[in-house]
Amino acid sequence: MSWNILHGANDSEDGKAHAVQIIREINPDVILMVETYGSGKEIADSLGYI
Repeated sequence: MSWNILHGANDSEDGKAHAVQIIREINPDVILMVETYGSGKEIADSLGYI
């Protein structure tokens, strides 16, 4: 999965949680996130990715 999450998914109050929900629904083996602005690790940790 390749996804530009734009401004770290911080543009809305629940942006990160919504990003996590979408990723869970798709259940990709690999994710490439662009423009995470520091939230990439938090999203990856919440999904159990290494």
